Amino acid sequence: MKLRRNRRKDRKLIPFLISVAAALSLLVSASEALADRTPGEPAQGLYVFDPSNASLKLLVAGDEDDPAWSPNGRWIQAFDADDYFTHIVDPGGLVRHRAGSVSWSGDGSSVAYTSTGNRTQNLFVGPADWSAPKLVMKNTGDPLAWAPDSRRFVFSTGSALDVAASDGTHVRTILKHDPVSALWSPSGRLVAVGGRDSNEYVVSGSGGRALQLPGKWDFQPDPVWFPDSKSILGFSTITDVHGGVAGYSALKFSVSGRPPKVVCKRCDGFSPSPDGQSIAYFASNSMWVAKADWTDRRLIAKSVVSCCAWSADSSHLVLELPGKTKDFSTIAIADPATGQIQRVTDGTHPDIADSGLSPDGRFIAFNRYNDLGGELWIMTSDGTEQRRVMSFGTCSLAVWAPKGALLAVTNLDDC
Repeated sequence: MKLRRNRRKDRKLIPFLISVAAALSLLVSASEALADRTPGEPAQGLYVFDPSNASLKLLVAGDEDDPAWSPNGRWIQAFDADDYFTHIVDPGGLVRHRAGSVSWSGDGSSVAYTSTGNRTQNLFVGPADWSAPKLVMKNTGDPLAWAPDSRRFVFSTGSALDVAASDGTHVRTILKHDPVSALWSPSGRLVAVGGRDSNEYVVSGSGGRALQLPGKWDFQPDPVWFPDSKSILGFSTITDVHGGVAGYSALKFSVSGRPPKVVCKRCDGFSPSPDGQSIAYFASNSMWVAKADWTDRRLIAKSVVSCCAWSADSSHLVLELPGKTKDFSTIAIADPATGQIQRVTDGTHPDIADSGLSPDGRFIAFNRYNDLGGELWIMTSDGTEQRRVMSFGTCSLAVWAPKGALLAVTNLDDC
């Protein structure tokens, strides 16, 4: 489970009766917020876009953030940044649920979630159609991650990490440290746990003695398991002369407790492939691809602006190359197997392809920027039929459904 981005701002409820001074302050704040909006930008909220018929539909109005799909594509979720809960809605907008936090099983059959009560946050688990939920624990933390076989999940109790069966039974504590993240090994036997104490732990999914990995961790980027489940790819921060982040070094941490080994110095932009067999990354302003065990490293492109989004079948990468001037970029598709690169935009705009290819390979969604602000665009994978979808807020995001070609979009201005 990825952590929510640290861009939340504490918000206070506006009283029903407010003074004239407070009302004037509210008007000023609203004016400032409107000044940040792109001309022609639609209302803030969660949208779904179908490029096949160019239909854009508003599902939930408001300060929606962090869009994501359930693994089976039946539900879209978005975080309400005003009221701090998660909306879960079907792509047609007909059915809606609310939860505190949500974690889907990998096969999409089950969901673990917390309630939205102000005083208590109870943990439930049940089928992904939200029928017959079962209470697992009262007044607890967040569901964090499901095992690869979808038969168990781990969750925070607020002070420890617990594991439960998919039906909410056989609950037991496996780590007595307050967790903020958890990542199961490919074998489903071990869990890598990010603690609130900035330490990273490895513990068996059945419990037992935990291994604390050396060093302090800030969990950016997220650690990655090697396919053999015997090692973890972790990252140490390299700082510049001003104390800022100048890059990362990638280290291989053995779960047997051996000293870590540096496998890449001054790397960045790590992106594991969906099939878990490869990893793309930056080094010396170039894009490389290696096998997940960090062998067979290959140079894919030099002078890369940004890296990179994998296709759903792990066969291609979408990246940004330099454009016509230093302020512009070109979206390109790379084939790691052959090294072939195809440019699909002309490099006359600042284009960013964060969303990448649709799972069916037909479309690319990308952000295009101009003097007025940002816009969401869509094009076919060969770069033709480019069209603007909507003006974009400064914090907006778009995510493809796990299958086909539907795009969940959150339009948000206030980060």
